Amino acid sequence: MSKKITRFAFVAALMAASSVHAQNFFYAGPKVGLGISGGSLGIEELAGSKSTFKGTGATSYIAGLGGGYVIALDRFLMGLDLGLLYNSLNNKLFTDLNASTKGVNIKLKNNFLYQIAFRFGFELCNKSVPFITLGAAGGSYKLSFENTYAVPTFGIAAGAKETVSKKTIGFMPGVGVLIPVTDNLIASFEYNVTFGKKLSKNFTSGGRFLHSKSVVQHALLLGMNWKF
Repeated sequence: MSKKITRFAFVAALMAASSVHAQNFFYAGPKVGLGISGGSLGIEELAGSKSTFKGTGATSYIAGLGGGYVIALDRFLMGLDLGLLYNSLNNKLFTDLNASTKGVNIKLKNNFLYQIAFRFGFELCNKSVPFITLGAAGGSYKLSFENTYAVPTFGIAAGAKETVSKKTIGFMPGVGVLIPVTDNLIASFEYNVTFGKKLSKNFTSGGRFLHSKSVVQHALLLGMNWKF
């Protein structure tokens, strides 16, 4: 009988300890960081050769607001995180210039990102919380083409300026860590990558060419979040 009472008391103590640490809270605050647009750029002559340019590494600055809701029980944490972010991406992906600075320029642009993700983490002894992220992110991307040559090049007419735009959303995994600064302030460091859709456009001047760009958006973000 005494053993049963002792066991019951032990289980009750564990449950009480868990209930003391359990906490649910909202949080919100700014996010800033660096973006890198990866993915390959392909230029394919439909009746002939195909060229693929990889590792374009178009960089940008990212800033905006984040927030979410956390459910924590003892040392386990899960929650929903949201982000509304400005992205300064407006970079050349491909340049084919001759000595007179005329040529073909291809650029990728994005000015707004939205993110939604589930976070799963575990609190360490120093109160920091490493976590993984599984979610989705998207935005509107614009791929622009300009040919300043006097002749068609890669299927683009002489002197032509063309654009193709697409709203894309893709799978976004990531990792990060939450570090408590005060009782009501939490710093976050996060890396995530979004695998979005492909932008493509056909050009038919002087030949038939297909231009395509895979949207892959890397993000390194620092956040400061207030609990409430």
